[in-house]
Amino acid sequence: METQSASAVLLVRPAAFGFNDEAAESNVFAHASADPQFAARALSEFEMLADRLAGAGVEVAVLDDTPSPAKPDALFPNNWLSFHCDGTMVLYPMATAPRRLERRATEVGELLEGRGFEVRRIVELSGYE
Repeated sequence: METQSASAVLLVRPAAFGFNDEAAESNVFAHASADPQFAARALSEFEMLADRLAGAGVEVAVLDDTPSPAKPDALFPNNWLSFHCDGTMVLYPMATAPRRLERRATEVGELLEGRGFEVRRIVELSGYE
């Protein structure tokens, strides 16, 4: 078995982070917040995380979320995407229609190829939604 350890990460900078009612139905970790600065604090924490990872020697590739359509969970690409050491990119099914809007495989592929990650194969599993 081949060992895989990441020296690089993909992060999605949130443009409309917030509570997603529909996704929360199946996510026990999701809780609404009354904090009016919730999205701003999430963006600040995102920037600190990206800086700290880069400072620790991890290559950080950042994809900016688009403000429209609003995708409150966009900063969690690990729910719909994985990368493998042989150059495979796997696209996973998402349970709710709003979460499916997060999938931006073309942009991710272009971003990563510009950084030396060769996408050799795409496994598309979203048909199982």
